[in-house]
Amino acid sequence: MTALKVDKNRFYVLRIGKDNWVYASEDDVMKDLVEKIRLNDDLESEDVQVIKVNILKRNWRIQEVPWSRAVLDLVRLSRAGNVE
Repeated sequence: MTALKVDKNRFYVLRIGKDNWVYASEDDVMKDLVEKIRLNDDLESEDVQVIKVNILKRNWRIQEVPWSRAVLDLVRLSRAGNVE
């Protein structure tokens, strides 16, 4: 069994097609997204979603991360040398 401890009541989901992966941070999602894009050149933007889940006291807030933010995160990671 694989488990992910949720810190700060927030986690992220990367959805590509019908597959889903769970991450503790947005940086982790972006780094793995780069790798998955490298492995599959045929991906279309409609096939990929990055979802942020916030666990509130009684409710969960689920939001898709906008592509503009995802692109900015990837550029910043690249400049910091965290993504090739």
